[in-house]
Amino acid sequence: MNSGRRDTHRLRNLIASVALMIGFIGVASWLVDRPFIVSHVLSLVNMKSAWKVEAEFIDIDFVTMSVSARDIRAEHRKEQRRLSIQNLKVGLNPFGLLKGEILFDEFDISGLSASFPKREIKKKKQPGKINLARIILLKNIALDEGIIRQMDIKVGDEFEISTDEARLSISSDLFSRTNIKLRVDGALAEKSGERIAGSGTVLLDASTNFGKWGDEFPYVNDLSGKLRISDARMSGLDMREFSAKAEYKSDLLILKDLFIKTGEHPLSGRLSADLSSEEFNLSIGIKNPIYLPYIAKPSITFDTGGKVWGEIELEGTGFLPSKSEGKGHVDISYLFDANPESPVNLKSALDWKNGMLHLVNAALTTEGVHIPASGFVDIPGKKMSFSAKGENFPIENFFKTFNDPRLKKIFGRTDFSGTFEGWGKKFQADVKGTAKNAGWFPITTEIANAHFTATYDRLALVGEVFDSLGKTGNADLVIDMGEKLPSGIRSKKISLKASLKNHTLDNSFEFMNLTGAGDGSIDLSGTHESVTAKASGAIRGGSIKGIKFESASLDADISKKKAVFKNIQIAAFRSKSASGGEVIADISPDGTRFHGTPTPGITIDASYANNSHRWNIKEISIEADASEEDDLGPTRATMNGYITPEGPIDLRVKGVLDLTYTRPALPMLRSGSGEVGLDLHFTGQSENPAIKGSIDLNGNSLMFRNFPLSMENLTGSFVFEGQKINMKDVKSRSDEGQMSFNGWIEHKNMRESAVDLSVSGNAMRFRNSENNLSLEFEGSLELKGKFPSPHLSGDISIIDGIYAKDFNILDQFIKDKSDNKKSYAQEVSYEINPSLDLRVKNSGDFEIKNNVGRIWLRFDAEVKGSLQKPVVSGAISASEGEIYYLGLLFDVDKGFVEFRGNYQEPYIEVHASKEVSIYNISLALYGNTDNLRLDLSATSPSGPLEKRDVVSLIMFGITEQEREMYARERSGDYTSSLLAKSLSSVVERPFTKYTRLDIFRLEAADPNSNSISRLYVGKQLSDRLGINFSTDIGTNESEQTIIAEYLLTDHLLLRGSQSTDNVSEISGLLRFRMR
Repeated sequence: MNSGRRDTHRLRNLIASVALMIGFIGVASWLVDRPFIVSHVLSLVNMKSAWKVEAEFIDIDFVTMSVSARDIRAEHRKEQRRLSIQNLKVGLNPFGLLKGEILFDEFDISGLSASFPKREIKKKKQPGKINLARIILLKNIALDEGIIRQMDIKVGDEFEISTDEARLSISSDLFSRTNIKLRVDGALAEKSGERIAGSGTVLLDASTNFGKWGDEFPYVNDLSGKLRISDARMSGLDMREFSAKAEYKSDLLILKDLFIKTGEHPLSGRLSADLSSEEFNLSIGIKNPIYLPYIAKPSITFDTGGKVWGEIELEGTGFLPSKSEGKGHVDISYLFDANPESPVNLKSALDWKNGMLHLVNAALTTEGVHIPASGFVDIPGKKMSFSAKGENFPIENFFKTFNDPRLKKIFGRTDFSGTFEGWGKKFQADVKGTAKNAGWFPITTEIANAHFTATYDRLALVGEVFDSLGKTGNADLVIDMGEKLPSGIRSKKISLKASLKNHTLDNSFEFMNLTGAGDGSIDLSGTHESVTAKASGAIRGGSIKGIKFESASLDADISKKKAVFKNIQIAAFRSKSASGGEVIADISPDGTRFHGTPTPGITIDASYANNSHRWNIKEISIEADASEEDDLGPTRATMNGYITPEGPIDLRVKGVLDLTYTRPALPMLRSGSGEVGLDLHFTGQSENPAIKGSIDLNGNSLMFRNFPLSMENLTGSFVFEGQKINMKDVKSRSDEGQMSFNGWIEHKNMRESAVDLSVSGNAMRFRNSENNLSLEFEGSLELKGKFPSPHLSGDISIIDGIYAKDFNILDQFIKDKSDNKKSYAQEVSYEINPSLDLRVKNSGDFEIKNNVGRIWLRFDAEVKGSLQKPVVSGAISASEGEIYYLGLLFDVDKGFVEFRGNYQEPYIEVHASKEVSIYNISLALYGNTDNLRLDLSATSPSGPLEKRDVVSLIMFGITEQEREMYARERSGDYTSSLLAKSLSSVVERPFTKYTRLDIFRLEAADPNSNSISRLYVGKQLSDRLGINFSTDIGTNESEQTIIAEYLLTDHLLLRGSQSTDNVSEISGLLRFRMR
C-alpha cells in the first residue's frame, strides 16, 4: 500500500512539474512577446554593446522555435556602420539539436541594407586560428536554403553593390569539411553613380574547413571550388560566361582554368597569388578575337569599338604598386570598327620596381609601318612619360569614322614624333607631324605640317598647308579649357586664325570638279556656347563641273544662330556680275534656313532640317537675259519642293534654261549648250527618282558621258515617263548633213540602265574621252540592251578621222617613253562595255598623226566581241605615210594593224625607207603601240652597211668612213656643219615636245662659203594654218623672216612671207597625193 502511495505521489509530482514547466514556458513566451519586455531587453543590449539596435516589431515563438521581426535598425556608435532589415523570418528545427546541429528550417530576409566606411587596406600580421567555440558553432550550422531579397551594400560614399536575390545553403560532410553553395541573381556594382559591373547570375560551389580559418580578416582559409558568372557586363565588355576553379589555402590564391566568353570566342588564363609573400603570376590569352564596344569608356566623338586578341603575361612581387617589382610582356592586336581592314598591334616588354613601370622595346605596328615607342610610369612620384616616332603612318587607321556624324574621315600618311609627360591634370603633350596627300574627307592637301601641344588647361595647334608650288596657308588654333559645367563637359574658349593664299584647288577639291587658285581666311573666337567668326574666300581662273569662270569671291559673318554670306561676286565667261549678292543662313536647333540673292538673277529660299536631313526648297529661281558674248540663251526657271539625300524627293523644275547651267546637276551629261524648255517633276527616292515631263530642244548641242556621240543643232523633245526617256522627233542638223534619233533610254540611280536607240545620218561626229581620237562618219547604228553591256551594231563608213595618241618607242636615241604608260595586258576600266557587231570601211582619210609620224590607214573590217575585247577580222593596212626619226622623213612602204592579246594596245607593223645619196635606209616599227621597237638597216651598191654607218648616215648624211675622210681633207672645216645637223636632229624632238613647237632646225654655214647659219622654228596652229620663223645667227646684220601657210582646201595652199628687209611674197600651191 505504501508502495502505491509513493507511486501516486511521484506521478502527481511529475504532472505538477510538467504543468509548471509548461506554464513557465507559456508565461515566458507571453512575457517575451510583450512589447515592453522586448523594448527593455533591447535597452539592456544597447547599454552593454557598441551597437544601437531598434525594431518596430519582434515576435519570438518558443513553440515553433521561430523569430520574426520587422524594421530592424542597427548602428555602430563609433564607426559609420549601419544595418537595416525590413522583414526577418528565422526558424530552427528542434530535432537538429538532438543531433548537435543548429538546423535552420527557415531563413528569409527582405530589404537588407548595410553601409560601411571606406578603410585603408593595411598589411597585417599572420592571424591566429579561430577559437574553438566559434569552430563548433560554425561547424554545426546547417541551412538547406536561405534567401536574402533586395540586398544593398554601400562602402563609403562611392561604391555600392546591390542584388535582386541571394540564396545560400550550408552543409557538412563526413570528412570535417563544410560545403557552401551561393547563388546571386541580378548583381550590380556601381561607383559614383556609374555602373562598372553587373551580372545575371553568380554561382559559387565550394567547400572549406572551418578549423583552419583565422580569427582576423579575411578569416577564410582552406577554400576550394568553382565560380561561374553568366550574362555579365564590365567596363563595356559583355561576358556571356565566366568560370574558374578557385583555391585558397595558407595565403595562396589560385585561379586556374580561367574561362571568359564574350560573343562567340573565349579568352583563357591563370592567376596565382601568395598573400603572405605577395608573389603573383598572371597569364591571359585571347586566341580568337573578342569584341569590345569601346575602350575604357564610351566617346561621343571617337568610335573605339573593335575586336581584340593577343596575350598578356605578368610576374612579380608586391601587391602595393609603390613596393611592387616584376616583369612581363604584352602582345595585343586590335581591329577598330572604324577601319576593319587594318589591325593595330602593340608589342612591348614590361619591367617595374618600386612603382616605376618601364616599356622595353615597345612598338606599334599597322599596315607594315613600325613605330617604336618608349616611356615609363612612376606611381610614387606621380609622373609618366611616353615618346614615339614614326614614318609613313596611316592616319585614317584611327580617324576613319566617328560617332559624331558631322565629323568626316581624316586621312593621309604622316611622319611624326611626339611626347607625353605628366600626371593627372598636370600633363603636357607635344606632337609634330608632316602629312602627305592628307586631308579631311573629301578635301585633300598635298602636304600639311602640324604642331600640336596640350595641357589640362589649353590645347593648341599650329598648321601649315602646301601645294605643289610651295606653302599656301597656315592655321593657329587655341582652345582654353575651363571648369566642368553641370552638364559634365568643361567650358571652352576658342580662337582660330587661318589663311590661304594662291592654293591650287584642283587636287584639294577634286570631288567637286573645282579648279583654280584660291585665297581664303577665317578669324573665329568665342566660347563653346557662343562663337563668332569672319571669313572670306576667292577663286581665280577656275571651273566647277566643267563650267569655267574667271573669278568668284564672298565674305561671311558667322555666329551661333546666323551666318551671312555677302559680297558674292561671280565673273563667268568674261562677264562680271554687276554687284555682290548675299545669302543669309538662320541657324536653329532644328535646322538652317538659307535665303537671299547670291548673284543677280538667282534667288534662294531653302531650309535644311537636322532630324530628317531634308532640304525644303520654297524657291530657287534663275532669271537671266541672253548673252552673245557668253554664248548663253535667255533663262527663266524656278524650282520648288523637297529633297532628302538618300531619301524621298518631290521636286518641280519649270521654265526656260540654258543647258550650260545644268551640267553640275546632271552627272550623265558630259556637255550641253543652248536654251531648252523645262517641265519636270521628280518623285520617289532621290538616288533613283521617277521623272515626269519633258525637255523641249531648240537648236542645242548635247553629249552624254556613256554615249560620246556629238549632237549639234538638236530639235525635238525628250519625254520623261518615270524611269524612261523617250526621244520624240529628235534630229541633229549641220552644214554637212543630219542625224536622226529614235528610241528610248531607261535610267536607274541617275545612270543609264537600258537602251533601245537607233541613230542614222551622214555627218556623225565622235570624239573619245581622251580627245585623241576623232571621227566623222556616216551610216546607221543601233544600241539595244541593258547597261553596262548593250549590243551595238551597224555599218560605218569613215569620212575623216585622226588618231593622235603618242606611241611609246624603245630606242636609245629617243627617250620619250611615258612614265604613266599602261603595262602589257593591263585592264582598262569602262563605264559601258557593249557587245559589238560592226562593219567598218573608210571612204576618206583615216590618219595616225603623232610622235611616230603620219600614217594613212585603209579599213575593210568587221568588229565583233566587246569594246573591252574586240575581235577584228578583215584588213587594216597602211597605204602611205611618213615616219619621223632623228630629223629624217621615211616614206611608208607597207604596214598593217592587228588586235592581239591586249586589245587596248593594238599590234602595228610599219616598214619605211629613205634614200640618202647612193644609200637606201630601211626602218621597221613593230610591236604593241605602248611598246614599239625600232630596227634600222641600210644598203649600198656594194652591199649592206654596218650599224655605225647607218647611224652616221642618219645623223650626218655620210657614212663613218666618209666622215673620217672629209675630216682629214678639210681639216675640220666640215665639222661645224656636221655638228649643227647632228645637234639639230638630236634636240629637235625633246625641244619641240617641251616648247610645243612643231619645227626646230639649226643650219650651220661652211666657213669657206658666204652662207650664213640660220635657226628655224615653227608651229602648226590648226589643221589648216601653220606659222614658221627663221633668223640668221652669227652675224651683225641678221635677217628674220616669218612665213604663214593656210590650206584653203585639201589641195590648195596659200603662202605669205614677210622679212625684215621689207620683202613680202604671196604665192599659191596646188598639190595632190597620188594613190
